[in-house]
Amino acid sequence: MTLWIKTMSTLLCLMLAPYAYLSCSNLDGTSSLVYKNQHHVFSDGESARGYVRMNGGFTIKPGTTATLDTVISVSGSIDLRETGQMQLLTDLELDSGLTWSSGGSIKGRGHALILNDTLSIPASKVIYISSDTVIDGKKGQELLLNDYAQIFVDNDATLTLRNIVVRNTKNNPLNPCLKVAGNSGKLALDNVVLAMANDIAFAQGQLYIHNDVLFSGTSAFIYQSTAPSFVAPRSKLLFDIGTTFSFAPTTTTDHLFILQDRTSTLALNGSSLLTTISGMRLTQGNLHLSNKVILNSNAGIGNLSTMSTLTSVAYGNLSHIYRLEWNPQGSFLAIGGSSPASGAGGFANTDEFRVYSFDGNNLAPIDSKDFGTEVQSLAWRPDGKFVAIGGTGAAAVGGFANTDGFRIYGFNGTTLTPVTSVPYGTTVTFIDWYPDGSIVAICGTGVASGGGFANTDEIRLYSFNGVTLSALTSVDYGSNVEAIHWSHDGKFLAVGGSGPAATGGFANTDEIRIYSFNGSTLTPVTSRDYGSRVFSLRWSPDGKTLAISGEIPSATGGFANTDEVRIYSFNGTTLVPVTSQDYGSRALSIDWTPDGRILAVGGRGPTSGAGGFSNTYELRMYLFDGTSLIPVTSKQISDGVTGSVDALIWHPNNNVIVIGGNAPVSNPSGGFNNTDEVRLYSTNYTTSTNPQAYSRSLIFGNSTLGASANLNVEILGAAHVTINGIVNDDSV
Repeated sequence: MTLWIKTMSTLLCLMLAPYAYLSCSNLDGTSSLVYKNQHHVFSDGESARGYVRMNGGFTIKPGTTATLDTVISVSGSIDLRETGQMQLLTDLELDSGLTWSSGGSIKGRGHALILNDTLSIPASKVIYISSDTVIDGKKGQELLLNDYAQIFVDNDATLTLRNIVVRNTKNNPLNPCLKVAGNSGKLALDNVVLAMANDIAFAQGQLYIHNDVLFSGTSAFIYQSTAPSFVAPRSKLLFDIGTTFSFAPTTTTDHLFILQDRTSTLALNGSSLLTTISGMRLTQGNLHLSNKVILNSNAGIGNLSTMSTLTSVAYGNLSHIYRLEWNPQGSFLAIGGSSPASGAGGFANTDEFRVYSFDGNNLAPIDSKDFGTEVQSLAWRPDGKFVAIGGTGAAAVGGFANTDGFRIYGFNGTTLTPVTSVPYGTTVTFIDWYPDGSIVAICGTGVASGGGFANTDEIRLYSFNGVTLSALTSVDYGSNVEAIHWSHDGKFLAVGGSGPAATGGFANTDEIRIYSFNGSTLTPVTSRDYGSRVFSLRWSPDGKTLAISGEIPSATGGFANTDEVRIYSFNGTTLVPVTSQDYGSRALSIDWTPDGRILAVGGRGPTSGAGGFSNTYELRMYLFDGTSLIPVTSKQISDGVTGSVDALIWHPNNNVIVIGGNAPVSNPSGGFNNTDEVRLYSTNYTTSTNPQAYSRSLIFGNSTLGASANLNVEILGAAHVTINGIVNDDSV
């Protein structure tokens, strides 16, 4: 009787599966063949093992993990519901005609998805690679990433693309179709054609080239990572006609693109090789030049000298803008503040949280939400699919309780949808996502106990699976934490505030603190005394420099007690003072350009003559040359008495900055009026090309290492090579 009931239950599950989500338990083909013709739905922890044929494809429920260990291929459709995870215990073969309908996560555990046809990732969907995974085109099948689709490789994971053609239709170069979360993530290309529709920036992580890899089209591959990448023995990276290889790491290290031995080759066929301030050194392998080739070692150093009004929006009257954040693509701007006005931008006067679209010239209202009293912090997840907000005086709105000071919304490009929330205490002052988006760090003041955290733990980390938040770890700071920022590789968390306690081996005078992070625990590394209060801190893109701003600083580390803006270098263990600038009263907000060349500073009560600027100019720009902050340009924003620049952030393209504050004045050029709290300026950000030092040139070989480091340069028949800048032969 028991067996009959179980059989009927299974049969009923199979009959109803096409019509509703129903837990259909495991598909066990370890003792006999299981042939599933209907679309199958996996719940958390369920699996398909052995001789299982899923002819109708499968769905994995949101926020859950299903394990696939089947030796038979899959047909139909795969739907990971944006936050579902597919775990592989063996290679999974995808049949011809299979469709992929959503974003989600793949935990390959070293196994492969094997393609028998084109695999098309839908527009704007993101596939996360959470552990070592191979996508194998078998006989040159195509991986097609439609408009703004992306494969995102987590830290400590390797994505290997093998025997495949990778093609995209449209992406923002700074948020490309293939992206690595941090420098511990890896992208391996093995017998691959990259057919890119637009420029692609490789900002973080390591690249490995195996066998023949071809970059084709008319676009540029821009290498910005500070981690080394390798062309393996007997392997070749070829840039085809019309393409560009731009070596532009956000560091001055020139030997990051490594030809591993004499059989490793970089080939340029009618293409261009550009280097910037870093210079580039190639050793011990081969450089093949054919057709018309351009070698440009003088691509320039970023600089700007002027700002001009672009566009603005009104937020309220006697209001504050506390936080501004661009989504990763730079196409949406999120704004948080207090006391918004009714009708401003089409939003209600209760909507402290607002999102605008940006077309490069204008802001257009998209959606908004009522938080309660003040939104003091917000941050987009790296995929742009979620935005987290926090503040003070939260209201019971959108399904959230009035104790939930930290909230996450989903965003589909048009609508904000409540997802999840947690209590914090009095105020959440800052939010920062871990580089791969799996963890979110929050901080604030007046913290309450909850979620396994003590009421002394101002800094809290939660894991996020797209549906729920889970408490991960926390640390006690002391009193008020104003700012936190992950390094770009996720290995370190910088913290600043006021009223610190003697915790974690740090002194109670150390307002600046650095913690290392191993994926589950924050460990104290080093700290510095600032003085009274740190308002803002930001890592430079290469993670080697930390900028700090605040008020009432102390004369410490060789800095004067008038120097509110301070720069430290960081070597992984120690913060070393580099340079500083006097701002005035309160330096409230700072941000680096995406290339780390320009530091913007905003605040209240600037000092006359500090840095060569007028005491009415709250927004100030400095060029950082590695040792000094050099004043560049500035703007007046507020009335100079009660007003301030509370928030600012650079657009991903380096050329636009957005600022927010209170008590604005009409722009002297007439571009803005005194109701525009949020203002966008365009800059003349350009690259200067002189002078060029030897170390910033294109260098072949390394004489200090001997003949083994010589580069073999072959200019093939009928080739024409144009040189701009300096090319040096340092072989022996």
